[in-house]
Amino acid sequence: HQRSSLAIESFKVSPKSFAGITCSWFTEPGARLLHCSDNNVTLTNPARTLLGSAQLPGTLYYQLELHDRDVNIAQNIMFTALQNDTFFPQISSHKESGAVTVYKVVSSCVLGASLVAAEPFNLSEPVYIIMKLKPGVEFSSDIVPGWWDSRSNNGLGSWQTQYCKVMKPKRESVVFSCNRLGYFALLSHVLPSDNVRT
Repeated sequence: HQRSSLAIESFKVSPKSFAGITCSWFTEPGARLLHCSDNNVTLTNPARTLLGSAQLPGTLYYQLELHDRDVNIAQNIMFTALQNDTFFPQISSHKESGAVTVYKVVSSCVLGASLVAAEPFNLSEPVYIIMKLKPGVEFSSDIVPGWWDSRSNNGLGSWQTQYCKVMKPKRESVVFSCNRLGYFALLSHVLPSDNVRT
């Protein structure tokens, strides 16, 4: 299902033959497109601008088995691309060094990659993500990749940074990896004077 601000793709896969999958969200004149491929290649086209891409490792189901999970109930993979962070309210935060830290999303989109019916688990081979920054935002040391933890904050959720790390920063985009499935974005610290949406 695709709209200009939201796209969702779901795939039923065979855990035994799964070899990885990549989904990329593009903008092109007059439209946006979520394209998924099981050959783990991101398509390039000069008429398209890549907003974000997520690549799941071919070892995903092997890793699930190592966590003693039933791979047969987690055969559906879902990818989601959202134009903004409207579904991820910044109502609270976690503490670092005794101070409260709140993040705002600075990527051009929020990407999701999940196994339906599987609880979060740590990946030994991570998900690789590339994200374009919002217009007017350039990469700096203040920008970090994040994973949405829907269980934190008494079930209200918050962005967490400990599960992701920057691999290759560029001026207008960032390649990073995360060792959890879920929703991903590029984040920046919110200063106390900044307005935080609730």
